Amino acid sequence: MKTEDLLAGYMLDPVTGHYRHIPPPPPAGTPTKADTKAERQMQAEAENWLMLNGYLRLTADNAERLAQLPDAVCRGWFGHYPNAKRNPLTPDLAIYSPHCRGCLLIELKVRNEYQPGQREMIDAGAWIECRSLEAVREAVIQWEGDAGR
Repeated sequence: MKTEDLLAGYMLDPVTGHYRHIPPPPPAGTPTKADTKAERQMQAEAENWLMLNGYLRLTADNAERLAQLPDAVCRGWFGHYPNAKRNPLTPDLAIYSPHCRGCLLIELKVRNEYQPGQREMIDAGAWIECRSLEAVREAVIQWEGDAGR
C-alpha cells in the first residue's frame, strides 16, 4: 500500500508537526447553516402569526391558565417538534382545534430535500407542505373553514 493511500483523509498540522484527521465533506443534500436558519426563521414567524391570531402554544401552563379563566377564548393550540430530524415522521408544526378534535400537520420546507417518509406523508395528504409564511396562513385559514375542524 502506498503512503499516499494511508494518509488519505489526514493532513500535517504545521503547528504540532503531527498528522490529524480531516472529516469528509457532508453528503450531498445535507442542509447548510443558511437552510437551517431559514427554516427556523419560518418556524418562528409561523408561531408568532398563530399567537397573534388567538392560538396558544400547547403547554401545561397555558392549559392551566385557560382552565382558570372561564371567559377566555382560545382559537386553538399549536406545538412543534424541535427534534424532528431524529424522527423525520414528525412534522414541523402541529395545529389543533380548541378541543383537540382536529389537527393540521405542517411540514415547513425551504429546499427540495426530504427525510425518508416525509414526501410520502405529504403525498398521502396526512401533512401539508408549506414553503412560506403566506402558505402557512392560507393552510390554517382553509383548515379553519373546513367543516371537519
